[in-house]
Amino acid sequence: SPEFGLWRDLMFYVPAVCGGIFGLLGGYLTDRFGRRTVLAGSILLVVLFQVIENWAWIVQRLELRDYVKHPEHLLIGLNVLIWLVGAYLASRILNRFFWDGVVARSLGRPVPSVLKDFGMVFVYIVASVFVAALVFNQPIGGFLATLGAGGVILGFALRNLLSDVFTGLAV
Repeated sequence: SPEFGLWRDLMFYVPAVCGGIFGLLGGYLTDRFGRRTVLAGSILLVVLFQVIENWAWIVQRLELRDYVKHPEHLLIGLNVLIWLVGAYLASRILNRFFWDGVVARSLGRPVPSVLKDFGMVFVYIVASVFVAALVFNQPIGGFLATLGAGGVILGFALRNLLSDVFTGLAV
């Protein structure tokens, strides 16, 4: 039947494709950072996600309600911390692989720190938007509209400076 064919495809092909992608990523990271570092990092990620997924059971089992007045605040703090750590890692990866790797290689010289700083600020702004939307369940439409208008204003204000920076990169 068509439904059986759909489930067969989902059960066999999707895990195979995902396994291939993660295998390639794991091989690249192992070549880049070493087997021990990648293995330790993957174990820490699995443990971290298991703690997050089983947080309610951990709170109940450890009877944290006796010691902590609002254990759900610990979960919110942990979620915010995870987003900030993710933003930090994303900015480090952006600096190392994109700015210092791809862009520096194509330019033949180091990338100006102004561009790296703009990239880092962008990553942290995106992380803060995700924290507001996903952790605190706040609407972000007004914030994004204000951020867009602020970006236009900042772009007009820094037009000459940005023109000089990109002209310097081109030369």
